[in-house]
Amino acid sequence: MELEVRLFAGLHRYVEGTKSGEPFTVHAGENATITDLLKQLGIPEKAAFVTLVNGSASPASTVLKDRDRVGIFPPVGGG
Repeated sequence: MELEVRLFAGLHRYVEGTKSGEPFTVHAGENATITDLLKQLGIPEKAAFVTLVNGSASPASTVLKDRDRVGIFPPVGGG
């Protein structure tokens, strides 16, 4: 299946050739979850604080579907 992925706030450093916030295509196996996608991309699970699937916050156990749009955000501090 084909996914559109966007990495934010420095997570792009895990995937060579990507830029923060810019979409790229990932091919994943059927019934892949967000956890599976993170493993495929080499992103540690604890580095992904918020994941969005088609604009909605989704847990790591979410099963992805062909053509889903996935956004991944790390924990961000502020004051």
